[in-house]
Amino acid sequence: MLTKTVKYVDAAGNAVEEELYFQLTKAEIVEMEHSVKGGLSAMLQKISTTKDPKQVIAIAKDLILRSYGEQYTDNKGIVRFMKNQDLRDAFSATEAYSTLFMSFIENVDEFNDFIIGIMPLDMQAEIRKAQTETPAIDVKETK
Repeated sequence: MLTKTVKYVDAAGNAVEEELYFQLTKAEIVEMEHSVKGGLSAMLQKISTTKDPKQVIAIAKDLILRSYGEQYTDNKGIVRFMKNQDLRDAFSATEAYSTLFMSFIENVDEFNDFIIGIMPLDMQAEIRKAQTETPAIDVKETK
């Protein structure tokens, strides 16, 4: 699980620092491989090679929202991670989401680190290797 601390100003003008949680499970990754055109691998490759900001923006939004959730401890003391459409919808309407999204659009290296961080631990080394084989494109340079 990846924890990101995001600083932003809320709708009332208050400075806020919030911890956000992100994770993809192996089951979700397999599902993405079979439901996203070309699979997750192709999606990640597009981030590295595309010169089309529209595609990078769409991929960033999809990965942020797919992986977002809330951590809690159940009545047995087990730490759980809850994700559902209601949580995604609520999060996507916040300044926290906007701030995080913009940081990824402005800094592709930070976005690459995010992508790796949301993956299961045993997959992270494999993804790092694949990403170093194809250097990332800076989205700001393609505008």
